[in-house]
Amino acid sequence: MSSHDLRHSLSRAPARAMQRALRSRPLFARPGTSIADGLRVPRVGRMTQKIYRREPETIVEVSEWDVRSTMASLVVEQGLILEGAGAVAVAALKQVSGRSKVALVTGGNIDSAVMRSVLAP
Repeated sequence: MSSHDLRHSLSRAPARAMQRALRSRPLFARPGTSIADGLRVPRVGRMTQKIYRREPETIVEVSEWDVRSTMASLVVEQGLILEGAGAVAVAALKQVSGRSKVALVTGGNIDSAVMRSVLAP
């Protein structure tokens, strides 16, 4: 698999913060609120900086709605309970071309009230 086959997904608020951080120095992100709060970091890591500077076209943004609906679908259809940051990669799969796709599903650190709000009609 070439590096161009890889996609990095971010929910919209952290993605915008990442893009702002990559245009400035030092690389501090100030993301807004997001269901994917695990992606809200105060400083962009060195490895992440290298990847995004080398291949900025690999950033795939997903909306809060996409993340929430993916979380709900994974609970209902697969029995997987995961936090927003863990659902971002799966939410981004719709935007990735190709027949073979992989998304790492991680993170079960979610507040029960947040999960109820995700599952509410």
